[in-house]
Amino acid sequence: MNDYYDIPKEKKQGSAIRYFSSKQGDISAIKNVETALALNGVEQIFFTKTVGEKVDSIKDSTNRIGFVITKAENAKLAIKICEEAMKIISIEIK
Repeated sequence: MNDYYDIPKEKKQGSAIRYFSSKQGDISAIKNVETALALNGVEQIFFTKTVGEKVDSIKDSTNRIGFVITKAENAKLAIKICEEAMKIISIEIK
């Protein structure tokens, strides 16, 4: 019996998460999500609210509209991709 374990080598990568922020009101449209998802490094885009729902001031994490998560070769690049994806997505509030 082996008395050792084969532990995988450490990966040197970075990740980032950014939360959507917006003014208060009703969400009338969420656009360009597929375009943002197509960016290399975007792992997840998630919305907690949908078109027609009301956006209030952020008091805790349940009030957030959603977020973008990215992964890249380092944290600096992951942040850059995250911010790029956030710029592509349009959330219209009325």
